[in-house]
Amino acid sequence: MTLLRTYIKTMTTALFAGLGAALRVVGLRSPRVMILMYHSVEDSSWKYGVSPQEFARQMDHLARGGFMVVPLERIVDHARGRATLPDKSIAITFDDGYADLVPVVLPIITRHAFPITVFLTTNMNTHETLGDLPRVTWGDVKTLSVSGLVQIEAHGHDHRNVKTIRNDEQKLTDEIIRCKREIEQHTGSVVRYFAYPAGHRDQKVAAFLAQNGFDGACGITEGLIASGDNPFALKRIQIDRTMSFSLFTMRIAGGIDLYRRSVDFLRTRP
Repeated sequence: MTLLRTYIKTMTTALFAGLGAALRVVGLRSPRVMILMYHSVEDSSWKYGVSPQEFARQMDHLARGGFMVVPLERIVDHARGRATLPDKSIAITFDDGYADLVPVVLPIITRHAFPITVFLTTNMNTHETLGDLPRVTWGDVKTLSVSGLVQIEAHGHDHRNVKTIRNDEQKLTDEIIRCKREIEQHTGSVVRYFAYPAGHRDQKVAAFLAQNGFDGACGITEGLIASGDNPFALKRIQIDRTMSFSLFTMRIAGGIDLYRRSVDFLRTRP
């Protein structure tokens, strides 16, 4: 069943990637602007990670394939209509903050001079809900932040479902603002972006973020980023261990957007 599901997913993505390419040729598709979402880069069996070898191969593909890897803030500016990005613009993000960021991820992105954003959960004890993997230390965070390639942003202090505490301002403060302040204290940089833990969000949480100095926030809904998109509901493309290299290349070719829109359309049908 797993092999069949993988085959269907690959073929469907290939179909939509081809359709997107055809529409783009005749000028009917907008530029491909996207945010990739990673978690860990290691050799465990955790679904949401990728192997170091696969991550290096994916970054090599971006470098050779004419993609422009940009800081997250440029994607937010594009969504807000403050700037326009060209086709094949990509921001790379990592959620949670795992110990592989310094020894594995940093050398690979340094080789390509790729900027990345790490959405950090500041309670750095190992969490079962976070893959049960070793976490970064504040020393690691310092190493990342002074590299010139890594911006550290907020992902909550305890990785809580913020929707469940949206009516309690003190609990939101303990989860979101504490995270923001701890990162700023250790990095000396202003935290401007948030990633909703497990993608849980609503308008009330987004309003809280906007009122407390945040300029945008990322979810886990998949798709491309267009000018005029809600900056507090930014879509991302998840990259994980279930994905073959061929599927990776097709998803970032733009097929993911048409695929997502088709799935959403079918779900709304009676």
